[in-house]
Amino acid sequence: MRLPLTVILLAGGASRRMGRDKALLRIRGRRAVDLLAGHYAGLANEVLVASGRRRIPRLKVPQIPDPEGPQGPLAGLQAGLEASRTSWVLLTACDQAPLSKDTLALFWKRRQRTRAVTLGSSPLPGLYHRALLTRIRRLRLRGKGPSALPSRKMDVPPPPSWNTPRELARFRAGSGQAFR
Repeated sequence: MRLPLTVILLAGGASRRMGRDKALLRIRGRRAVDLLAGHYAGLANEVLVASGRRRIPRLKVPQIPDPEGPQGPLAGLQAGLEASRTSWVLLTACDQAPLSKDTLALFWKRRQRTRAVTLGSSPLPGLYHRALLTRIRRLRLRGKGPSALPSRKMDVPPPPSWNTPRELARFRAGSGQAFR
């Protein structure tokens, strides 16, 4: 199943709580950003890494810089929507377990008659339509994040993420399930 969408992996954050770059953390012997890009490459038309204002060495997928102005997840979403060759993008992070094929298919089904679909109250992961670009630009200028965008919320918990060393250890202990 390959969906006509672009996956945007957010990898431009400061990783303050982790104390080191989360995109470069090793999971199952590979950098987190590479593992996630590989997972989504088989499920979507395109994978882009929104790397903020830096470059991640040796990536096998295209990187896109954040636009000028306020930074954060909304800047990565804006950059991804502007660079994407598809109308729909899946916004997720390099520190978040991947969506299963079934959850991604459910996401895709729920996009009808809306411009954004999220899991529970979290904006990540989220499925966003290109028609939101003008609104995203305005929200960024006001210092807002993706949660300020209206979305259809699915009653499915978001996948686990790792923001601290303790969360990373917990994820690594169970990571075999996440990448099947």
